[in-house]
Amino acid sequence: MRMDLLIFERKLMKNPPKTRVCNKCGKRKALILFKKNKEGRFGYSFICKDCQNEIKRKHRKENPEIYKEYDKKKYIKARKSILKRAKIYYIKNKAKKLAYVKEYAIKNKLKIAKQKKIYRAKLKKKQPWLFHLKSAKERCNNPNVVGYISYGKLGIRCLLSKEDIKYLWFRDKAWLLKQPSIDRIDNYKSYTLENCRFIELLENCKHQTRRRNKKL
Repeated sequence: MRMDLLIFERKLMKNPPKTRVCNKCGKRKALILFKKNKEGRFGYSFICKDCQNEIKRKHRKENPEIYKEYDKKKYIKARKSILKRAKIYYIKNKAKKLAYVKEYAIKNKLKIAKQKKIYRAKLKKKQPWLFHLKSAKERCNNPNVVGYISYGKLGIRCLLSKEDIKYLWFRDKAWLLKQPSIDRIDNYKSYTLENCRFIELLENCKHQTRRRNKKL
């Protein structure tokens, strides 16, 4: 009997069946839908790919911290190759990607505006000094901004770093002000650490009007 079973199994190994019943879902599926496994019969696992993926998803949800560490380690190991692949892909599909970005921006104009609004509100709460730095840089570098005529066009540049603006914020205790505003002590010079301070918005407006009156 044993010999007969061995002969039968060897014949099956030479000509394995094209389908198999999954031990989890109980459905008969093609062998291609099963992962290869040396320990399994005919060299395939007893559970289909879909069921295995479901088990993994459940395990991920139940143990997020374990997978966080695992993914981190995996990324650190393969970081160079991931970045290299991403760079090659970007160079090959640069035009395609830019076209997609443009299309997405046109289709989702309102959505993007809403997301920007939420991001700005969060930034104002968490790191308000960065919001002031961003607006100063826009006035100096972006010709589409209204304030560019009075700043960037006149040759005024924003030379402040993130560390500089943070230092100024805490030095001048800007969080105690009602409407903090970044002011240039000498209005004819650029935004630098020595030339900047945080004052009330009304005081800053008065400072600017004085400069205009002097010009006239």
